[in-house]
Amino acid sequence: MNGSGFEYLMIEDNDCDVEIALFDFEERGIKNLFRIARDGAEALDYLFAADGSLKVEPPKAIFLDLHMRIVGGLEFLRKIRLNDQTKGIPVVVLKSSTSPAELLECQQLGVHNFTDKPLEFIKFIDAIRDIENC
Repeated sequence: MNGSGFEYLMIEDNDCDVEIALFDFEERGIKNLFRIARDGAEALDYLFAADGSLKVEPPKAIFLDLHMRIVGGLEFLRKIRLNDQTKGIPVVVLKSSTSPAELLECQQLGVHNFTDKPLEFIKFIDAIRDIENC
């Protein structure tokens, strides 16, 4: 592990939502602590080496869009929950049209919180504060 991990990881494929989040992060003075991945595959590649070991320090929290191409949010969530070093990372799901079955699976996989998309500044900041208070 090289130790150069970011404190937060956001996995989001919608440019507009990323821009809103970056603005929110900058307002809180934490923009440089975030790593943005555009899908679950990119996020898994950022976190894990080919042998399954971590390449970086685990992030303090993950903000996760469920509906993405390549590797979706639920598949990403399942994979990080199988690893001893990442299974306890708080995850906030960024949700838009999420089915009851998806919400239930997220809860079973230990999702910390949900916030609606498009991201609302106050609710998103509240989700960050909630994570920081854990």
